[in-house]
Amino acid sequence: VISIKMATNVDRSLKGYGYVVSGTIILHPFALVRTLIQVGVEPIKPTVYTNYFGTKSLSYPGVFPYARHIVSVDGWSGLFRGVVPHASYALLLQISNDLLRLPVDQAVRGCMDRVVSRGSDVPDNEEGVQTLQHAVVRYFRGFCVSSIVGIISCSIFHPLKVIAVRSMVQFDGKETAYSNIISAFKEIYNNEGICGFFAGLAPLLVSRVGAAFFQNLISLVLQQAMYHWVPEGIHESYNAFKQVFANFVAGHLMYPCQLVSTVMIVNGSGLKAGQFEMAPFNSWWLCYSHLYHHGQWYRGSNIIFSRKTSVLSQKL
Repeated sequence: VISIKMATNVDRSLKGYGYVVSGTIILHPFALVRTLIQVGVEPIKPTVYTNYFGTKSLSYPGVFPYARHIVSVDGWSGLFRGVVPHASYALLLQISNDLLRLPVDQAVRGCMDRVVSRGSDVPDNEEGVQTLQHAVVRYFRGFCVSSIVGIISCSIFHPLKVIAVRSMVQFDGKETAYSNIISAFKEIYNNEGICGFFAGLAPLLVSRVGAAFFQNLISLVLQQAMYHWVPEGIHESYNAFKQVFANFVAGHLMYPCQLVSTVMIVNGSGLKAGQFEMAPFNSWWLCYSHLYHHGQWYRGSNIIFSRKTSVLSQKL
């Protein structure tokens, strides 16, 4: 019976990892366009846009005209520039999260049992959370577990993310140093040393910890405020909606840190896409402040539709 369960779990895990890789590959063109926009690569000139009120403004094209331009320059293969390190990063990150979550959860549970009175009585399921104290303890534990797992996983595999981002932005300058993982490792090590593999890591970790905090906080609020008003037959659907909503809000709130991470990855790399007006940024906080003062905190967050701008260039 145990072997059957183990085989079933392994099969389920392999299918899940297959979905992660296939989904990453299918959606890679969107990730490519977003990454290029995040670092300020705008190969298509903005056009005049008139809204329903007659106000004229400049707007950059959305993802589909941008993708067509990439195809016209590099062919269809250009849409999958950097897909190997990107898919590898996504897969290894998911595997690491799955392997670390259980031992980290057990360690956090043990610490909280010693610190919080009656911490071992806190239920694991949503339906079992009866008091606000239990709910707070449970969601604080979830925040700690998500933060620790995210920090460890992102730190270990961040070099692959650096390679993926830099290989994508080579579209701007047509460089070839990051065309494959081996040459990319050599390029980074020879020019930047070990520290180059962890460029942009700090804001990414801030993003992961902040997202974990807001996800668990929003889930806690929705759980305590709305759960008992939800009909019993749709509790499962409500829990799924709550998780999606919490992830969306948390991702939106922490998007500026993700943007800064991408910019800092190419900052000072020698690539054309990383040659900003204020480059190289001495710290990620300076980059963060620069984006804030120029109203570009959420650059690249909306790539589906045309993007309005009041200036001819959003390049840093």
